[in-house]
Amino acid sequence: MLAQAKTKKEYQKVMVEMLSSMDSGLEDEKSQRLQSK
Repeated sequence: MLAQAKTKKEYQKVMVEMLSSMDSGLEDEKSQRLQSK
């Protein structure tokens, strides 16, 4: 995925997308934990 980023701008965009997807994944995990209690 990172290898596809040819320019710094593309690289930053990829990083932001990765981070946002990670954040949403963590949020999903948190909400699932709260619901299971």
